[in-house]
Amino acid sequence: TPTRAQSDATGKVNAIVVAPGSPCGAIPLITGITTITTVVTAQDGTTARTYTVNVTRESTAFESWQIANFGSSDTPDAAGREDPDHDGISNLLEFLLKGIPVGINSSDRSILPEGILTDNAFVFTFRQSRAASQDLSTVIETSSTFTASDWTPVASEHIRIEDIGNSTDLVTATIPRGPGVGTFFVRLKVEAKE
Repeated sequence: TPTRAQSDATGKVNAIVVAPGSPCGAIPLITGITTITTVVTAQDGTTARTYTVNVTRESTAFESWQIANFGSSDTPDAAGREDPDHDGISNLLEFLLKGIPVGINSSDRSILPEGILTDNAFVFTFRQSRAASQDLSTVIETSSTFTASDWTPVASEHIRIEDIGNSTDLVTATIPRGPGVGTFFVRLKVEAKE
């Protein structure tokens, strides 16, 4: 928020006039260096001084993955919900499960979670990139009806995370099933952290 010693001085932030005592508005930060330029013009209307601030924003793990796989984090095919190879696995899931989103071997479905039904439990397992946990939230949920309002998170005491090397964790959810339990569904819900 710019403040001025002289009431008739003017100020601009990135070429936009800013009223005294008012915030300049949001400035989007790109990955890398964002330059913010503030120009203050004295009350005579000609004397000006320029101040420059460079803000460095590191790329997130997901942005680095997008750049490695698509050449940019801004291309439409790189968006989290996109599926450029049309294998039914969104980019967010490809990133989490260490998949390949485009090119040769990009339709490898062996990266998807697996389930095994035992006498008293359903065991749901998947491998996840440890770097993905910086940018994504994951929840294992169950439902008996498959309706949107019926999904319930699996309790944390039923989930085990094991380091299996190569920056990869094996996630195992052992979901208890008592007698008389009918059909139920399990899903891995993945969302980008804000």
